[in-house]
Amino acid sequence: ATIRDIKIGDSTYDVKATNYEICETFVNTKAKVARLEWKFPLEPGVRVAIKFKNANTAASPTLNVNSSGAKTIYCKGAAITATNYWSAGQIIDFVYDGTYWHMISDIKGDASINWNSF
Repeated sequence: ATIRDIKIGDSTYDVKATNYEICETFVNTKAKVARLEWKFPLEPGVRVAIKFKNANTAASPTLNVNSSGAKTIYCKGAAITATNYWSAGQIIDFVYDGTYWHMISDIKGDASINWNSF
């Protein structure tokens, strides 16, 4: 494994790039949308950093990057079912595994999360 590799479940992904964008989707809207200037094929290992202008109060949110289609957001190997997984202004890193966007950064300052337990 290299420093760019990220393990999710039993699979290891070679992170292709990190790109940053702001999501301005409303707090209670399930379908979060971000548009990056960098065009990329949505394939396993794509990494994006999203700064959320708003917190999230929608259960089971999805993320649609560059009109690639809404993909379920996973955290620690499972779909997010609760609300408030991030605060307004927080930047979250995501890696795409071919099916889902996986949160790979700290959420709401929760230091108890073991990010190696994906």
